[in-house]
Amino acid sequence: MHRVYYLLWLKHMGLSSNSKFLEALDYFGSPEELFEADREAYEESSMFNVKELNYLCLKDTSWVEKEIELCNKNRVYLVDYYSKYYPPLLRKTPEPPLVLYVLGDKSCLTS
Repeated sequence: MHRVYYLLWLKHMGLSSNSKFLEALDYFGSPEELFEADREAYEESSMFNVKELNYLCLKDTSWVEKEIELCNKNRVYLVDYYSKYYPPLLRKTPEPPLVLYVLGDKSCLTS
């Protein structure tokens, strides 16, 4: 699966801050590794409360597939934080979104 898949899953986790997402991604190394970690690894990181731990361990991605399918159907590009199309200035903000939904030419984001 592509990293945007894992970032969408993480985005809907309900964390109050995107900076916490980015901290977790740095700690685990990648969106895939964060997804594939087990409860022990999440607890060892000391980054998550009980509600967040339960969500992370559930690993329910059924809605992610539906969201991607809907975006594909409507020709909406999903541009993730690590994409070359992600706006460089937006990446430098304190709370950058993990995923952007783009209708139209995604290359305009980096112009």
